[in-house]
Amino acid sequence: MTDKPPGGLWFQAAHRNREPIGEVLREVLPAEGTVVEIAAGGGQHAAYFSGLFPHLRWQPTEPQADRRDSIEAWRAHTGHPNFLAPLALDVEGPWPIARADAIYLANLLHVSPRTASTALLRGAARVLVPGAPLCVYGPFTRNGAFTTPSNAEFDQTVKGWHPSYGIRDLEELAAEAVDYGLHLDEVRDMPANNFLVVWRRR
Repeated sequence: MTDKPPGGLWFQAAHRNREPIGEVLREVLPAEGTVVEIAAGGGQHAAYFSGLFPHLRWQPTEPQADRRDSIEAWRAHTGHPNFLAPLALDVEGPWPIARADAIYLANLLHVSPRTASTALLRGAARVLVPGAPLCVYGPFTRNGAFTTPSNAEFDQTVKGWHPSYGIRDLEELAAEAVDYGLHLDEVRDMPANNFLVVWRRR
């Protein structure tokens, strides 16, 4: 789906990366249940993935009201019965979710404070059922090193937006995740110097 609905936001990056992400999610997501999307933005991924995975309930969440309005526009546009109404969720605040069979998010950690990464791990561990995946897409450093010069430049760009932003280190996050009962299951190389990282709830 490429046509933007009235009132819906549209981002080129979300359109470009949805298919390669979807191919990995096909192998990772459960056969049934509810997938919670954190920081769903304008709703493009929710619109696409709810159609790609009709056997799953797709629950978008987003802290910004204007973006929740955009998600609603995409939801009405698709008509997918498994595309649920967006919930207001800030990872550092209360989570209006008691249980999830999977969690997915894209391009959040590098444009949020380090405390948001910890809050994500803590919240995911609390709501995921045993064995369920936490799927995180975006750029990461590996063992403290940038994987490409362009990612090093991008890190400086996002730190210019806010000093607490920046590309997170995958090994550092993986070590922290163990404290919350999440183990690193797999790391997939993705286009444009990104990764799709899968943790699972013990």
